[in-house]
Amino acid sequence: MDFVLKIAALILILLGGVFLRRKGFFEEGDYRVISRIVVNMTLPAAVVHAFSDFEKSGEMLFVVLAGIVFSSLPGMISLLFKKRKDKGVRAFFALGASGYSIGSFAMPLIQTFYESSSAIVCMFDIGNAVVVTGGAYALTSAVLQTGAEGRETPGSILKKLCSSVPFDTYVLMFLLVCLNVRVPDVVLKLTAPVAAANKFLAMLMIGMMIKPVSFRSGLKEVIWLVIYRALLGILFAVVIFFAAPFSLEIRKILTVLVFAPISIFAPVYTEKAGGDGGLAGVASSVSVFTGLVFMLVVMFLETLLAGQ
Repeated sequence: MDFVLKIAALILILLGGVFLRRKGFFEEGDYRVISRIVVNMTLPAAVVHAFSDFEKSGEMLFVVLAGIVFSSLPGMISLLFKKRKDKGVRAFFALGASGYSIGSFAMPLIQTFYESSSAIVCMFDIGNAVVVTGGAYALTSAVLQTGAEGRETPGSILKKLCSSVPFDTYVLMFLLVCLNVRVPDVVLKLTAPVAAANKFLAMLMIGMMIKPVSFRSGLKEVIWLVIYRALLGILFAVVIFFAAPFSLEIRKILTVLVFAPISIFAPVYTEKAGGDGGLAGVASSVSVFTGLVFMLVVMFLETLLAGQ
């Protein structure tokens, strides 16, 4: 019953964002304001609290590597198997398949059900961030030869990463853990109200961003992309849960993360690579629903297994 109530609370917040935007309580672009608050305030505060009781372990370094591998593999595979499609379609698939929406979606969702999950999610997102903030685009533009103008370089990717407040917070907290430096209690107490708001604001923002899906040309590509992500998610989840050399706690959380929705950066980079940015936005909205369903199902199954 507790599991169901937690799910209902999150879904109600998300649907509340959809309802309030459609009724005119929020303007079309108001989600951008909340997005800035989440990215620059509540998410970094949540990351600080995530690492407050984190114990250093070599295993966590491999979680970062897992973030890079599982975020980049789907896009790389799609580039290999979509050679007969035009460059725009290949860019749409490669960038839509690469990476996950972790900080603004997966983290608040997983925190609801796994109390000690936050640091694990953060470590995975460090690797994921390398891919979604430019790594996937750099690879895609190089393979498709979409033109040197505007193409990402290692330097530009590093610059984007360093200008990301959540990523900087991840790295800072990880370094403090490695140096055995604890976050002062006064910092935790001052940031506690901000961190507590992250879950609510992130889910509300996602609801505000969701728009009706129009049956336009190209919707078939959206459906195939969502199916492709789901199938690879199932494959990754099976491999992680039964074969990955991690503790059970980490394996359980990673099997949920590989079903997270498409990254919020995907539509922007799809357009830069010559693909349909609008269609990528539709795919992102659809993946919110499918990702939510798959993640909740996996967590429910893990809860049942834990109870046996």
